[in-house]
Amino acid sequence: MNKPPQFSSNLVATHKYRFQSNGNNRESVTVGDILGAIGGIGTSATTVAAIASSFQVQSIQVWAPPASQGSVATILLEWSGSANSPNVAISDTSSSVTTPARVNSRPPKNSQAAFWQNLSSASEILFLLNAPTGSIIDFTVKFILNNDETLGTAYIVTVTTAVLNVGYYLALDGPSTNQFRPVALFTTS
Repeated sequence: MNKPPQFSSNLVATHKYRFQSNGNNRESVTVGDILGAIGGIGTSATTVAAIASSFQVQSIQVWAPPASQGSVATILLEWSGSANSPNVAISDTSSSVTTPARVNSRPPKNSQAAFWQNLSSASEILFLLNAPTGSIIDFTVKFILNNDETLGTAYIVTVTTAVLNVGYYLALDGPSTNQFRPVALFTTS
């Protein structure tokens, strides 16, 4: 070979993020919410710019223990279908404090979340999740970091408070509902 081989210059990473539920509501998770959860940088007192330009959901695992003996915990994960596929709902319930309810799922074939996403579809709902208070959510995502995007073309999230040039990891369901908050990562709402 007389020249260097071709290579992909995009910075691609796969990471498992952990979130904890602090509510018991069914929340929608959009493309924009996930871009914020992957991470961002404070650009003003009320905005965060996403560090990723695109992503693909790999999997979601949720564990939900009942609050007390005799009560139940139910998880509901509903993947949004695309133009040619239905929504797919997955659920599990437990009434044992020693065995939590558990959902382990990958995006179904042809669901919205099975495809690569970018900021052009920021308001698109990829899935709905109801995970009771105290539930643990492991969210694995493959993403491409911004390369030559400027702040004008990066996805911008409005938050209550941010500090210029500080890194933040937002709630999986976004800062407006802020129910699924990141574990052990710096965040804001």
